[in-house]
Amino acid sequence: MIDRYEVKSDRVLVEPDSLETVTESGIVLPDTVEQDPQNRGTVVKVGPGYLDESGSLHPIQTKPGSRVVYGAFAVIEIELEGKTYVVVRERDILLEERNEPE
Repeated sequence: MIDRYEVKSDRVLVEPDSLETVTESGIVLPDTVEQDPQNRGTVVKVGPGYLDESGSLHPIQTKPGSRVVYGAFAVIEIELEGKTYVVVRERDILLEERNEPE
């Protein structure tokens, strides 16, 4: 179970959306063909935040369950229990989807 893993520091564990697409003629294009420099996914777990030079903790603002867009080149891809996840720093999250308008 994913609960036995602890995310550290200012890192965020994201379950990426599948980039695999099917063309109109039925050809499957794997995610390796996709050249988009950004990815989307759902936040699964977050770390506690980061410590600044004075030792103050700055908690992560992104919450589990949030839908996010993150830079594709700022990720570490890992496999846990048969599923692929990515680990990103919170500062590499470009957008967070909000359910309610402000």
